[in-house]
Amino acid sequence: MTRILIAIALAFTALNAVSAPPQIPDENRRIDAPIGLLGYTIGSYLTIEGVRMEKGKVGVRTLLVDTIGEYKLDKPIPIWVEKCDLPSGERCVLKGYETGRWIGIPDEVGKAEGKMSQFFFQFDFYFIVTSVVQPQTLKTK
Repeated sequence: MTRILIAIALAFTALNAVSAPPQIPDENRRIDAPIGLLGYTIGSYLTIEGVRMEKGKVGVRTLLVDTIGEYKLDKPIPIWVEKCDLPSGERCVLKGYETGRWIGIPDEVGKAEGKMSQFFFQFDFYFIVTSVVQPQTLKTK
């Protein structure tokens, strides 16, 4: 009888382990944010400066960043900005943070669903403008 009870207990434990996902404590779920295009952890509060990029297939929201905080970059970095349309030919000083999103359709999904995307599946970094320092005429949306 004892062997039967032990077997039932072991079977119940095995079934329970298979049917329920493991419980991971919250302190172990933290994932460090990746480093963005601008060289800082995404989510870092930054002041960026530059002018709107005019060449190539760019819209009115691509800033050619040449300064981050007090640091002048050796080579400007283009980044998409959200919440404002940049003026042509004017220097912009913006405050905010870099973040990102996945764009495109993963290959496996595209094949299975017969769908195509304009972009290949990739992580796209962009800058959220929280306030405008310069030009004073530029407002966030």
